[in-house]
Amino acid sequence: MRDWIGIIIWTVATSVGVGLLIVGWIAVKMYLAAAIGWPERYGFVCRAPAHYKWGCYLDEIWLSPALLKNASPPEIGMFLYLWAYPVMFVGVMLTYAFWRDYKVRRYHKKQIELYSNSSERE
Repeated sequence: MRDWIGIIIWTVATSVGVGLLIVGWIAVKMYLAAAIGWPERYGFVCRAPAHYKWGCYLDEIWLSPALLKNASPPEIGMFLYLWAYPVMFVGVMLTYAFWRDYKVRRYHKKQIELYSNSSERE
């Protein structure tokens, strides 16, 4: 019975933690956008349909170098916020590629050791 209670507590705590992380992430964007007037002050208005969420984000990424012209702390923060997704995506992909390469090399190294040891016994 204690195991179930621990699982329930862990699940609730993880769900609350992820929810707070998402709310915090959205709050940071709302605060930074309000502080600098992003994107309207920089001449950008999103005209993508409501169901096409990534259209505006890609346009924001494209126009984000305009944030570095004045380079105030909120503008730099918004630039870093906008580029966090692509950087995290590339980081995850590189980590996966290196991890996979490491596992393959380790497997081949074990196979070479296995076959070299078996040929020495004969």
